[in-house]
This record gives sequence, structure tokens and C-alpha cells, in this order.
Amino acid sequence: MSDSKESAPILTGATWWSLRDRFAQTFPTSVNAGYLMTVLNTKEETARGILANLKKLGLLDENGMTTDLANQWRDDSEYPAACAEICAVAYPEELRESVPGPDPDSAAAARWFRQKYRLGQGAANNAARTYVLIASADLDLRGNTRTAGAKKANAASARGRKRDKQNPPRPLRDEATGEEQAAPRVSMPQPQIAVQVNISPEMTPEQIDQVLASMAKYFYGGTTLAR
Repeated sequence: MSDSKESAPILTGATWWSLRDRFAQTFPTSVNAGYLMTVLNTKEETARGILANLKKLGLLDENGMTTDLANQWRDDSEYPAACAEICAVAYPEELRESVPGPDPDSAAAARWFRQKYRLGQGAANNAARTYVLIASADLDLRGNTRTAGAKKANAASARGRKRDKQNPPRPLRDEATGEEQAAPRVSMPQPQIAVQVNISPEMTPEQIDQVLASMAKYFYGGTTLAR
């Protein structure tokens, strides 16, 4: 592996999994830019870059012919062994020993690529992501299943539940006596209805009695209201 910027393979996870799924469906004899443009729906320039990286990873030979390693790579049962061989083909021993799989440190890998090949931070991060994807040899990183972020979220949730079981809420205590107190009850609000009746000066006493009687009927169950 030469010490040049071109020596750091860069392949996105989407491209990695899309090609692997396509190889699993129909294993091509050879791959060229036209094949990649069709399969990945990408531009020719991008396809040529991907083609060069597939050769660096040992999935294609110099003539674009698919290798035995590519055939092994597309098989789920052979995937971890294939990834180990790809790492040996594409990356120097120094990187594989300083940032080993199956749980490689992405930040450490990015530092290595930046120092070794004098890459910018963006390119170093991209090279590190490719390395981590391969060195992890984890089918669960596939885009249509779980992601590493989901794994971490699930693990964090499990740790939170464990802490809750180990540290249940403490009961309330009276500061003066030290005795435990029951949790305070929350009183429900009691709705109130205000009714305003305007009595016209022109109304007769009988009419007023009738109005008050109607109010008693509907609001007080028939109880007589005094004027």
C-alpha cells in the first residue's frame, strides 16, 4: 500500500450495501463504470471513483473482473471473513493494529488517515467511515436493518432502566419527625357555574316567582328560591 492520497479507499455505506445486495442477487463477471452508473443511478465521474475504490478493496481485479473475495463478500455467512480479508488487502498492519475491529474508534482512524496521507479533515473522516464499516464486519450496520446509532440508543435506554431499578424513588419524610409520608394527593378542580338573572322593573311579582321557580327546577332540583 503506497503512501498517497489515492491509497485511502473511500466508499459510502449506501454504495457498499447497494452493491452487495446487487451482487447477492446476480453476481457479475465484471464491473465497469457503465454498470455502476446503472446499478447506483450515479454520474460517470462518481462511478469511475467507485470503480477505483472497489479495486483497492480487492473486490475487483485491475481489469474490473470480480474476485473470489467479492463472491465471499456477498454471502452473509462469509461476510465477517471477507471483511477481515478486505482489511488485510486494503489497509496496512499499522492501522489494523492501532485501530482494531470489530469496534474500531472512528476518531482514531480519522487521525491516522489525516497524518498518514496528509488528508483534510473531511476526506480523513470519509476514509475512516469506510474503514470502520469494513473493520466492524457487522451486518447490522446495513441501511435496511439497524444502525449503529440505534444500537447505542437501545443500550442507553437499557442502562437508564437499570439505574431506575437500582435507585427507586425515595419516600417523602417529615423533616421534623423523620416519618415517611404518603404521597400528596392532587385535588381535582371543582367547576362552578354563575347565573345572572336580570329582573325587569316592569315584571309583576307572579312573573318573578315563575322565573325563580324555573331556576329552582333546573338548577336546584325543585327547591324553592326565596326572593
